[in-house]
Amino acid sequence: MTDSSQKTIFVSMAAMDDEELYHTIRNAFENAKNPENIFFGIHLTCKSSKTKKDLQKVSKKYQRVQYSVDHQKKNEIKTLGVGRGRSKAHAFYNNQDYLLQIDCHSYLDKFWDSRLIEIFEEAVKEVGDDLLVVTAIPRAYGYEKDGSIKKQGSKTRCSYFKTESFFSKVVPQWGEFDSSDTFEERFLPSVKVNSACVFGNKKFANNPGINPEAIFYDEEITQTYNLFGRGLALVFPNFEDFPVSHLDGEYMTKGHERPFFLDYLDRDSTEAIHDKLVFNYLKFANDPKNQEAINLYRKYSKVDAKKGYFLQQQFFIPKSYRVQP
Repeated sequence: MTDSSQKTIFVSMAAMDDEELYHTIRNAFENAKNPENIFFGIHLTCKSSKTKKDLQKVSKKYQRVQYSVDHQKKNEIKTLGVGRGRSKAHAFYNNQDYLLQIDCHSYLDKFWDSRLIEIFEEAVKEVGDDLLVVTAIPRAYGYEKDGSIKKQGSKTRCSYFKTESFFSKVVPQWGEFDSSDTFEERFLPSVKVNSACVFGNKKFANNPGINPEAIFYDEEITQTYNLFGRGLALVFPNFEDFPVSHLDGEYMTKGHERPFFLDYLDRDSTEAIHDKLVFNYLKFANDPKNQEAINLYRKYSKVDAKKGYFLQQQFFIPKSYRVQP
């Protein structure tokens, strides 16, 4: 059994003007079993001076928080893009034992750090090696009137691909279902990376597969191609007490709000950034150097990079964690 008290975790986040960013960092340190082993790398894209000041304040308090900042101007497209933000956040990685990639509007339960390491080691036994990531759509949370955290909705949120459905007309589209109602297994092969929560060891941390050109909808699928193409198994934790939760838009309250990247753009710029998303995704999907990884993933997931989902199964779960090339 791994001694988690000696293991370090690098938490990587891309952020915009999220009021929840401050609270995410604070609760991560306060709820960690070994807070001295937690390190943050953050890239903030903001137009609000308050967001930057909050980040400066919390970084001084907890020390092991490094960050970079882009000042966002109205209709400025080049500074927007989650791939860009995650790449800049990851630049602060410094050989920590594990990497947790999450969104900046997340809640981490008591002793989340030791719990994630335990889950990872359990997944290693399930798969048979440590070339893997544990990834999930985190359960949603919101706030009660007294400020306490309340978990909301499905307890397990597992991805599936929708039939002949696309984001921005080109990116295969997915949805989610509560897998605990359908499967009894403690772990399941995940059909894709869920970028709001990915956890792995140095085999993931040294190269997390981020596509720096990803805008939004294309982020998860291109990171999936990159990781799966390198042989990393995608493991979904099919149990209710997973220690990471996610602030979904419908549960936002005053003082805990978060923007969407389109909030910084007018109609013309919104069309332009979607055009950029389509161009970047098709460029990636058509690049010869990515074809081996994409073809391997298509065999695993039954999803074609440019044609979409072609198996008539509503809740498609791969039968194994890897396929042979």
